[in-house]
Amino acid sequence: MPDAPQTYAVRLTAQARQDIFHAAERLAELANDPPLARAWAEALYEAVARLATNPRAYTVLARETRLFGQDTQRMLFRRSAGAAAYYVLFAVADASADGPIVTILTCSARQPQTAKPRGSSQHPRQPVTPAPSA
Repeated sequence: MPDAPQTYAVRLTAQARQDIFHAAERLAELANDPPLARAWAEALYEAVARLATNPRAYTVLARETRLFGQDTQRMLFRRSAGAAAYYVLFAVADASADGPIVTILTCSARQPQTAKPRGSSQHPRQPVTPAPSA
């Protein structure tokens, strides 16, 4: 008999909870439909809960890993085919004091941005001053 698949506890950071709350609040305002916003938030929480069974199915993202300082994966959430994508970024810890855990780091309608724009260097550019002519 094969081993049962590992089940992970799923925890949301305060930031992730706040992100979901604000997104649902914004949807309620835009659609003028609070029940629709509640249903959207419930569906998102259900999708997040499903990460308990197979979180390693998602690829580790290099840019987000640098941003959060730990292996970070992304799940895209859509309620329907035409709906906008919502990004759920999470980290997986197989060995923690509390057992295997999936931590939801943040949720956003946009991909998180690093502190530096693409192509920028570590140091801010200094203005170039021409050398005095001799």
